[in-house]
Amino acid sequence: MVMDFLITIVVFFVIGFAIMFGARYVFMRTMEKSAEEKQKEGKEKKEE
Repeated sequence: MVMDFLITIVVFFVIGFAIMFGARYVFMRTMEKSAEEKQKEGKEKKEE
């Protein structure tokens, strides 16, 4: 019973960590894309 309980806790930790890490990664990627788009717009304005 104790082993099952420990395994369950570990699984929950792993899943929670994966969700947190995935959300942070997606958030970072979105921020990078929006920053790149802003830079492109700025460059286009300068070229004109």
